[in-house]
Amino acid sequence: MMRLWSAPAICLIPFIAGCATFMGDTGQPIELITTCQGSTAVLSSQCSLSNRHGTQTVMTPTMIEVPRAAGDLTIHCATPEAQGSATLNATGNWNTAGNILLGGAVGIVVDLASGAGFKYPKSITISMQCDAQRHSAE
Repeated sequence: MMRLWSAPAICLIPFIAGCATFMGDTGQPIELITTCQGSTAVLSSQCSLSNRHGTQTVMTPTMIEVPRAAGDLTIHCATPEAQGSATLNATGNWNTAGNILLGGAVGIVVDLASGAGFKYPKSITISMQCDAQRHSAE
């Protein structure tokens, strides 16, 4: 026989299943800047950002919203005269810790599967390999 108080608690499980997912942390903004190696001058370039959720293409400098994922975020940037790349490592997101109090193992699994349990650094500057003529002009 089910106690009366446990029925409402069971109904709440889908809503607290993944704290980071529930809190809306499935994406995050990242500032992306490109420069020529050895220079601080900002270089406009086309970059593709990829993780297990897909690929996005942007022009730098920019602020872009990327989906969080368990895997790393790879970035490849290029202009006709320069190219560069970087990998942002996914690290743990503290909102997932709320699962210890509320969501338990189910919440942790939901956050890990959705990517909400991870985060990337907030900004990245990619130092591009530029041709010598462009680099000396900056």
